[in-house]
Amino acid sequence: MEDNDFLLEVNNLKLRFIMTEGELQVVDGFNFKIKKNKTLGLAGETGCGKSVSAAAILRVNPPPRILEGEILYHQNIENKKKNINLVKLDEQGKEIRDIRGNEISMIVQEPMLAFSPLHTVGNQIIEAICLHRTPDKEEAREIAIDMLERVGFPDPPKKIDAYPWQLSGGLCQRAMIAMALVCRPTLLLADEPTTGLDVTIQAQILDLMKELQAKFGMSILFITHDLGVMAEMVEDLVIMYLGEDIEYGSTEDIFHRPKHPYTVNLLKSLPKLGSKRRLGFIKGIPPLPWVDSLPLGCRFRPRCPDAIKGVCDKERPPAIEVEKGHKVRCFLYA
Repeated sequence: MEDNDFLLEVNNLKLRFIMTEGELQVVDGFNFKIKKNKTLGLAGETGCGKSVSAAAILRVNPPPRILEGEILYHQNIENKKKNINLVKLDEQGKEIRDIRGNEISMIVQEPMLAFSPLHTVGNQIIEAICLHRTPDKEEAREIAIDMLERVGFPDPPKKIDAYPWQLSGGLCQRAMIAMALVCRPTLLLADEPTTGLDVTIQAQILDLMKELQAKFGMSILFITHDLGVMAEMVEDLVIMYLGEDIEYGSTEDIFHRPKHPYTVNLLKSLPKLGSKRRLGFIKGIPPLPWVDSLPLGCRFRPRCPDAIKGVCDKERPPAIEVEKGHKVRCFLYA
């Protein structure tokens, strides 16, 4: 696949937070590509770096931190193509602010914390519309009401003037989704977009995302712990562990022909209809990513049932293409 088929490319991304106790290497050599008009899934255990990687694309990680690598955004406005390395942009500069919330928007995990409690939900959505789509506040209000209605928000003409603390977690989640979609972004970063929603509303939101993707040619980075939803939503999948990509391939390859021991055992933990087998699990827990205490060699080695002594503890495995488009970081396939 040629470079012009990709909307976003992340190359050797490294993100380190400076703490009073030391330095946390939360992302270390992370790589992935998002195709135009397609959905890429990002899966892994809690704390592996999924959310901070998505936040790095918009340059909204809290300081103090060190960000290295490339986040190449292939911008196309009025048939004028431009490759932008988002890592190099001033995080408060006009160029990234024109992109943030407009061309690239994000659904965050905690909508109750993302909204300002001092302003109504409607004011915050309308502000984004006035900034990027139209300066007419009446028109912006109508656009906001229409989008709130599309995401299943009850009685939008009235409740658009509610404050976030007057709404339930589920309603705040729907309002956050509406704000992310209202400017018709080129790329949507969906971080657990249906958390806190019942299954009926969840299905409606996922269908809406697919509909808008088809209508506006939107790409999606989809982050969730629900691998069942992942199987239905994404074409390609990245498995992440302790800040790095350990397996990448099509959804079919990952689910039916997993290669990395972590991916294999992760999928064994999924229940299957009609099966009476005991669910699998991965022994141990991921270590905290302190720079001075990260495992030598393969990061998964301390928990891996197939670790090779004298090999896996010496150096980090490279990404090996085991099938066309299917890559894995594991010495079992070297």
